[in-house]
Amino acid sequence: MRDEEKRHEVQRDAAQGAEESVPSGPVPEGPRRGDQQRGNPVGHSPDAQDARAAHGLTYQWERFSGIARELPPLFKRHWREIALNQDRVHLDPNWDQYYALDLAGTLRCLTVRSNGVLVGYVFMFVFPHLHYASTLWAASDIFWLDPAYRQGLAGFRMLRLTEKGLKELGVRVLHFNAKLHFEASRGTIGKLLERMGYKPVETVYSKFIG
Repeated sequence: MRDEEKRHEVQRDAAQGAEESVPSGPVPEGPRRGDQQRGNPVGHSPDAQDARAAHGLTYQWERFSGIARELPPLFKRHWREIALNQDRVHLDPNWDQYYALDLAGTLRCLTVRSNGVLVGYVFMFVFPHLHYASTLWAASDIFWLDPAYRQGLAGFRMLRLTEKGLKELGVRVLHFNAKLHFEASRGTIGKLLERMGYKPVETVYSKFIG
């Protein structure tokens, strides 16, 4: 299917299916997606392709164009859990821009699946920094894991495999963003990142002025 047709289908799914509920908890066994639909743009790490965790989770690098139709309901849940000003700033992903970044190789997506069903993702932007052109950087766009799978090591594996794959790509500096209001109520992401060797280096101030 051509990219343009896929974009129209994703936009239709976003309009019609974003309100659909996505079941929590382990997903029943079902047919897995074919390997030919999965790309590994970062490398061929056996860990990233074959890692298994509780509930039969699998972790792999996939192209945005291959997972776009699965994203609207998960994006909606993610937005409801973490976004600020939800009554004034509505979820409205720029699908065309995501496709463009995917085609340019700037967007890299690590997915988490339970019995073939998408339950988590990490979206990373990979780029030479404007101030340090000879150094490849990566910064998180979004990352999320279904709450039913947050116990144990699933979240750690998701982030560790993201780091491993980006390092194989040549990335030297990696940034993850954590919402302060989410940390205040949960206090999990920051602690996990610090245990993995990350340090808080910058504070972003935000104000709604619309």
